[in-house]
Amino acid sequence: VDAAGGTALWDGPPRPYDAEATAAALWGAAPDNGEETLPTVAACARVRNEGRYLREWIEFHRLAGVSHFYFFDDASTDDTRAILAPYVASGVARVWPMSAKCPKHRADVCADRINDAEHGERGFRDECLRANPDEADWILMTDVDEFLY
Repeated sequence: VDAAGGTALWDGPPRPYDAEATAAALWGAAPDNGEETLPTVAACARVRNEGRYLREWIEFHRLAGVSHFYFFDDASTDDTRAILAPYVASGVARVWPMSAKCPKHRADVCADRINDAEHGERGFRDECLRANPDEADWILMTDVDEFLY
């Protein structure tokens, strides 16, 4: 709460724009060595029989700056796993199966179908945020038919 009793920035007096503080809040502080670094971005998606599109989608997003990919495979029967295999081997992608039900207390990555009646999105997206195994600064929640521009 500010001096005027407001809780939001717009309730207080206007402040001059501070580009450095804004950049630090958005991108993180600059490293001590003086070099500029970009934030790491991971993409999280649930896939099912999307092997036909995966290579193009991954390569497009790598060019756009995504460095890691987290996939939850929902029982694919096509070549999805084969397409992802070289990306997994190189450390660019991680793949986990969707489960019927995950244990309540767990250390491993696990997403289940409990919320499928609610479009099935919440479980795997929450799990991406919880686990974030590559400690990405940002995580893009997306589908493989969506392209980030």
